[in-house]
Amino acid sequence: MEIKIGERFRKDLGDLDALKQSIKDIGLLHPVVVNEQGNLIAGARRCEAWIQLGNDINDIPVNVINIPDALRGEHDENAVRKNFTPSEAVAIWKAMEKRIGNQYMQPSDSDGSTERRKRASKVLNLSTDSLSKAKQIMESKNKELITEMDKQKQGNNINSAYRKLQRMKDEEQIKNNHQNPIKGKFKTIVIDPPWNYDENIIGRTKPTYALLSMETLETLDIMKYADETCHLYLWTTNAYIWRAIELGKRWGFLYKTCLTWCKPTIGLGTYFRNNTEHCLFFIKEGSKSTRAKNIGTWFEAERGEHSQKPEIFYEIVERASFPPYLDIFGRRQRKNWAVFGNLKEALK
Repeated sequence: MEIKIGERFRKDLGDLDALKQSIKDIGLLHPVVVNEQGNLIAGARRCEAWIQLGNDINDIPVNVINIPDALRGEHDENAVRKNFTPSEAVAIWKAMEKRIGNQYMQPSDSDGSTERRKRASKVLNLSTDSLSKAKQIMESKNKELITEMDKQKQGNNINSAYRKLQRMKDEEQIKNNHQNPIKGKFKTIVIDPPWNYDENIIGRTKPTYALLSMETLETLDIMKYADETCHLYLWTTNAYIWRAIELGKRWGFLYKTCLTWCKPTIGLGTYFRNNTEHCLFFIKEGSKSTRAKNIGTWFEAERGEHSQKPEIFYEIVERASFPPYLDIFGRRQRKNWAVFGNLKEALK
């Protein structure tokens, strides 16, 4: 088949030495991907490395994806079993998007991208969620993340690279954020530190937001936001309770008790599977007791997104403690609360 390399691929392809050596030593592990007309869809670096090694481009191994048939749902079952890397899957998805016309559309496709993504997912044997994450990683143009994602087709590699991408975005947002620092004093402070957990301790993966070390967290001057009397609520996991107690003390607060969030399903864990999370309760010396005297030390609520705390917790805080309220490292705006989610600003 004659391979046609379009103008969009004629750009800086980076250092090809390692790729050329790999092809020379063990051959081309992943064939390039072309459509039924021979137009290159994915594999520009492999093509260039192949040519630089003195090979005829038309002799390069290829995977042919028949886009019209795939769109009609009549593709060869072998196409599903081809070992497309996630980056190739994204390129094929984009090519499918370009080829979509009324002749390939079913009535259910009239709303657009959701149905098309489902169809691409079926062709490429990759979940719609993984396909969307892979697309974001490709759009970042971060070679390190793309390489990590393409090591295997399994979703774990995509998820790992995606989490790193989200943390990078969070850090960039922090860097570029010109939001004013926290102003004023508060009688109630909630803080959910972005702990830089040891994954081996708690048996879970890194989150998607920027993280801070224990040493950095200890340098935060939380007391400067505390009114003359103040309650502090400090979130922690089971494995980090002892560190959280030490952290609250380092900030100058007195530990009193804790609230426990009981979750309906179990999560990950090295020894026992976690289905609880804790919020430690501290006070500034000389502070008033709680407003209500009939609140228990545990509550039940469904899980939300990673790090998201349930609404019932904030209702408890408002019943127990006094306004004004401050939520540090919060991820959402909240009525009657000052919410501060920018790590850089919080460090000032």
